[in-house]
Amino acid sequence: MSQSPGRSQEEIPRWKVVVAAGALAVVAVATVVIVLWRGLDPEDPGDPGASRDAGGVSTAAPSPRDDAWDAAGPSPAQERAELVAGVRSALDAWEAFARSAQTDLVADAFVVGGPQYRQFRREARQGRAGPAVQRVPDMALRSVLAVDGTGRRRNVLARVALTGPSGRPELREWLFVLERDSGSWRVWTVVDRTPDA
Repeated sequence: MSQSPGRSQEEIPRWKVVVAAGALAVVAVATVVIVLWRGLDPEDPGDPGASRDAGGVSTAAPSPRDDAWDAAGPSPAQERAELVAGVRSALDAWEAFARSAQTDLVADAFVVGGPQYRQFRREARQGRAGPAVQRVPDMALRSVLAVDGTGRRRNVLARVALTGPSGRPELREWLFVLERDSGSWRVWTVVDRTPDA
C-alpha cells in the first residue's frame, strides 16, 4: 500500500488540533479575566445602579461590610470590644440594683431568666439589696484577663475593683459568662475566680 506524498503516519488529525487550540484559548481568556478582576477591588464590586461623583467615587449607600459585620459576624477585636462593653454595662446595672433592689435596672445587662438574674430576684425579696443596705461597694472594671468561648456564649475573665466605704479597692477576679441576646451581649452568670489569699 502506498502513502500519499506529504502525509506521514505521525500526523495529528485536523479536528484534534482545532480542539486543542480552542481549549488553550479558553484557558488564556479565563486567565486574563481573573488577572483583571483581581486587579480591581474584589471587596467592592460596585453597585450598577449607584451614581458616581465627578471624581468617580461611588455615592451608593455603604454596604454591611462597612460596619465590619459580614456573614461570619464581627471581627475578633469588635467582638471583644462589645463583650467588654457588656461587662461594664452589667457592673453599672448591678451597682444600681444593689442600691435600689429594682430588677428592671438589670434587665438590659443580664439575661432575664439566667442564673444571675434569678439571684438578683432572690436578693431583692430577702432584703439584701436596696436603700436599707448601707455598704454597697462601687464596682469598676480594672482589666480584662482573657476572652474565650464558642457558640452563643463567651467567657470574659476580668479583674474588678470593689470600693467600699473605706475607699480602698478590693480586687476580685470574676468570670462573666455572656450570651448574645436581642443583638447585644448580656451576662448569663458570674463566677468568682479570685485566687484564695
